[in-house]
Amino acid sequence: MARTIKRVLFGLLLSALFGTEVHANTYTATSCAASAFQTAINSATDGDTVIGPSGGGSATWSTAVTVTKGITLNGNGCAVTWAPGGGLTVTADTVAHSFLTGFTFEEAPSACPVTFRVTSSTLKYRLYNNTFTDDGNSGGSVTFVCNNGLGPGLIDHNTFSVLPGADENIHNSSTSSPSVYTGWAVDVVPGSGNMLIIENNTFTYDSKDSPANSGGPPYYFWGTQAIENFYGAEVTFRYNTLNNVSFDAHGSSPGTCSGHGTENSTRWYEVYDNIWNVTTPQSNQSNYADWRGGSGLIYNNTLQNASNNEVTGYLQFQEDCSSGGTWPLQSQVGRGLNPTAGNPGTPGNYSPAYIWGNSSTMGVNSNNTTYVLVGTTPTDATNCSGHPGNVCDAVLTTSEPSLERCQSAADVSAGCPVTYTYTPFTYPDPLDTNPVAPPSNVTAVPH
Repeated sequence: MARTIKRVLFGLLLSALFGTEVHANTYTATSCAASAFQTAINSATDGDTVIGPSGGGSATWSTAVTVTKGITLNGNGCAVTWAPGGGLTVTADTVAHSFLTGFTFEEAPSACPVTFRVTSSTLKYRLYNNTFTDDGNSGGSVTFVCNNGLGPGLIDHNTFSVLPGADENIHNSSTSSPSVYTGWAVDVVPGSGNMLIIENNTFTYDSKDSPANSGGPPYYFWGTQAIENFYGAEVTFRYNTLNNVSFDAHGSSPGTCSGHGTENSTRWYEVYDNIWNVTTPQSNQSNYADWRGGSGLIYNNTLQNASNNEVTGYLQFQEDCSSGGTWPLQSQVGRGLNPTAGNPGTPGNYSPAYIWGNSSTMGVNSNNTTYVLVGTTPTDATNCSGHPGNVCDAVLTTSEPSLERCQSAADVSAGCPVTYTYTPFTYPDPLDTNPVAPPSNVTAVPH
């Protein structure tokens, strides 16, 4: 009798495992309209998919669409044109990953029409295989995507195309306020996946189309940025292509350095294996990147068609404030964890930026040598004599050097700065090869 019961239970177990299929639900929006997507989103739960209508279509969004669940939102070819009041906000989930894919987003307003909200406890979201285009009619500086919060995110395999207007395609902010110093009080782990990761995207600015030049050379890139980083942001930026576009890690607000009360500075950046391309002859691109605060690693980047640039373009370090204060400033280039975050008068700890292995045509310089000095070692009497102890804020070498940092409480305890071995985060990002999260809400269908 006992054996019979065991056989029955075993048979029920096999039936449960092999006689049913487990799946999440898919909800189809009846059109590409904002209201149609919101209705489908409202019906979905964690792990579900909301998809646009077969064959795609187009719509103008003048109302807000919000996602507060870990779902896949697939435009399925829908082309969305933004109008005042329109926007898409995704709040990352703690139960399932959030995915946004398959849209063409057109004519962005100056604000952030696509916004992700993250925290340290949310699962990584993924924004992939979308197209962002600006026709130049919205006026002013355009920003397509905003990442708000200290938490993990992945932006990959998207295409960004802009016309004139000093556009800033992505904004990455750890907080929403320049007076909140949260981003400078948390631990940063170099090579971590718990920050915003941007990989395998293409950013293009058609510098020839700038009306300021009346269609003729020289063709300026007008400070067009792939990304701007603010307020203690952390970012890994890798394997992207930048056509007439720059990278920016923001610094303190311009003005005097003594108060330093408006803190915009980026905390940490890893920028590697990207391709910069000056696509247009007689171009005038003054910098390929600006690092205005914090620290990180910049290596193995490539410049193509440098001869098209009629001026010298730089990987540039700088300090935005122009006078007052004493080196080192709290969050300037070369600073790491600040154990007294919230007190702008207290300098952070020494954690230099390192640069190596980039194209020889990508020169490295500092445009404010009062505060930011570039040397060949952390202490360089030749290049960094302007600082006490000949301390350099950025270190330029021909190959990966011995690295020093002060980025965590453990570093402080061990005696900042400490040496460390750097290993880049897994490439491609694990979500790139596993784009669909296991569903959290499941339905068993007998058959």
